[in-house]
Amino acid sequence: MLLGLKRRSNKPVYDESAKKAVLSRIKTTLSWKDFNDVDLVIEAIVENMEAKKEAFKMLDQSTPKHAVLATNTSSLSITEIASATKRRDKVIGLHFFNPPITLPLVEVIPSLETSEEVVNDVVDFISSIRNHRYPMQPVRVKEAPGFLVNRVLFSMLNEAFACYEEGVASMRDIDIAMKAGAGMPMGPFELSDLIGIDVMYHITKEMNRMNGGNVMQRPVQIINKMYHTGRWGRKTGKGFYEYR
Repeated sequence: MLLGLKRRSNKPVYDESAKKAVLSRIKTTLSWKDFNDVDLVIEAIVENMEAKKEAFKMLDQSTPKHAVLATNTSSLSITEIASATKRRDKVIGLHFFNPPITLPLVEVIPSLETSEEVVNDVVDFISSIRNHRYPMQPVRVKEAPGFLVNRVLFSMLNEAFACYEEGVASMRDIDIAMKAGAGMPMGPFELSDLIGIDVMYHITKEMNRMNGGNVMQRPVQIINKMYHTGRWGRKTGKGFYEYR
C-alpha cells in the first residue's frame, strides 16, 4: 500500500496531501492488546492454514465479542479458519486484489456459519470505501476452491503456461498477444510475477486439495519448479522475468 501511494503520488487522485492524510491514519503495533477496541479486523498474513488459525485464535481472545474477523485469503477455507474461534458466525472472507489501491473488486465469502447480518455489514463497509476514481466493488461469492476470480483466472494462466511449455510461443509474445488481442492490462507472465509465484503455488495447491484432485484440465509443472528454486517474481527480483 505504501509503495502504491508513493508511485501514484504524482497523480491528482493520490496527491501529496492525500498521501499524508492516509499515512496519518495508519498505526502499527506488535501487541495483540491493541485490538481490544476494534469493530472489524482484516487479516492478510501468509497463505498458510495453520498460521491463519493461530492468528484467528489470538484475535478471538484479543478483540471485543462483537468484532467481525475477516480473512484476505486467496483460496483457504473460511469455515476451517473460523473453527479456531468461538465466534464462527462473525468470521468471513474479504478477498482484496493486488494492488487494492487500483483494483476495486473485493470478494465477500461467507463461511458455512457466517450470519447474514455480518455479510450485510461487511458489504456496506466495502461499498463505503470509495474515492472518485476507484470505488470498491463487493461481490458475494460462495465458499469454493479458488472462490470466483482465481477459479477463472488460474484456468487462463494455466493455459498460458501450457502454451509456453509446448513451445506455441515465447513468454514475451504470449504476454504481448494477450494484451494486444484480449485487452488484458498485463500479460499472464507479467501478472504472475506481480501476484508472486509463491502465492500462486499455494493457491493452486489448496484449490487442488479442496477439489479432491487437479482443478486444471492441463496440469503444468513450471510454477512448481519456479517455487522450489526461489523464483517468486518481483518480490525476489526474478520470476518469469528479471527485475532490478
